[in-house]
Amino acid sequence: MRTTERNNLYTAPSSILHNSTDVRAEYTRAAARQAGNAIRKNLKQMRAKLAWHNSAQPHS
Repeated sequence: MRTTERNNLYTAPSSILHNSTDVRAEYTRAAARQAGNAIRKNLKQMRAKLAWHNSAQPHS
């Protein structure tokens, strides 16, 4: 690992900083939220279509 001294602080390369476990976990949580929202949206649309089709049919 290559480090540079800057004001008596050692900085790590950005690839190490941005590939940490915490950052990957946050991306995973964000992706899970997006997937959940997409599934909820699709289910809501399907339920609305089913309700519309069921109400449009004449009852005997």
